Amino acid sequence: MMERKKAVFVLIMVAILLFGCSSKQPPRTTLTLNIEAGYDINTTSPGQAAPLQTRLYELGSKTLFEQADFLDLYLKDASTLQDSLNRDRVEPRGSTPPTTPSVRVRTGRFG
Repeated sequence: MMERKKAVFVLIMVAILLFGCSSKQPPRTTLTLNIEAGYDINTTSPGQAAPLQTRLYELGSKTLFEQADFLDLYLKDASTLQDSLNRDRVEPRGSTPPTTPSVRVRTGRFG
């Protein structure tokens, strides 16, 4: 009988330890963006519309982003920003496409 009480006690203590050490998931962050672009933006000298690309960078740290120049970000953003990058691209063409980027837990900045 005493052995059974000890076994039950040990099982209860193990269960308390397991539940006490488990970590809660951080609350999910939702970011909804509405990006609007007019028909007359980014026109060439004859007045024709040139392609426009809007990029949203989700960053774990802003350091690499702030140190990078435009061409590095435009041509090779993934290698420039390395593993702190989660990228969504939106190319508005006179419309307003909704975007809800996924946000990583380690995100520290948007740029």
